[in-house]
Amino acid sequence: VIYFVFFFFLLLYGCKTATEPGNSIGVDLDGGQDSFDLAALLDTTFYDIVPLETDRACMIGEVSDLFFDGDRFYIVDKTTGGIFVFDRQGKFLFKIQSIGRGAKEYTELMGVYFTGNRFYIYDPSLGKLLVFNAQGHFVGGHAVPGIWAFDIFVFRDRVYYLNDWEAADQGCYRLYSTDLQGGDLRKMLPFPEEESGRGWG
Repeated sequence: VIYFVFFFFLLLYGCKTATEPGNSIGVDLDGGQDSFDLAALLDTTFYDIVPLETDRACMIGEVSDLFFDGDRFYIVDKTTGGIFVFDRQGKFLFKIQSIGRGAKEYTELMGVYFTGNRFYIYDPSLGKLLVFNAQGHFVGGHAVPGIWAFDIFVFRDRVYYLNDWEAADQGCYRLYSTDLQGGDLRKMLPFPEEESGRGWG
């Protein structure tokens, strides 16, 4: 009982309302600034701010991913299903937007990777990987049957498919890999089938 009384008084004494004198903090909203130039705080020699050209041909819904090769910006927009290409000054050059079910088309940009002047576009709905060059021209593609991935990357002449805990026809693996032509399928990082779907929770 003594401990309870002591704890009760400690709790009562330690709690104060915000209206008690000395506990409020005043903020002068009228004296604030509408904007602040960060250039005074940051070293701006390491980056450039490039305003991008805007017109009907290059309206970006979201920046899902961004690649830069030293001369061009490649902006992946999964909302519109396009890859928009701008030069260093922000001038719009062209876009890759090949939506459909044909041999050179995709239905969604689930995984996109740019390396070696090539765009690798993975479409899990159609089960294929498409390849476009840095000028936006289709250069090839192949089927990638039986796997599911939410993203891809390319490293040392192999395409890696990252799985977000989803079961696939090829089994339950977090990582799949093929050569650049879609052969030599390798499966890595297995997980039990009962764990399938946990990446979406």
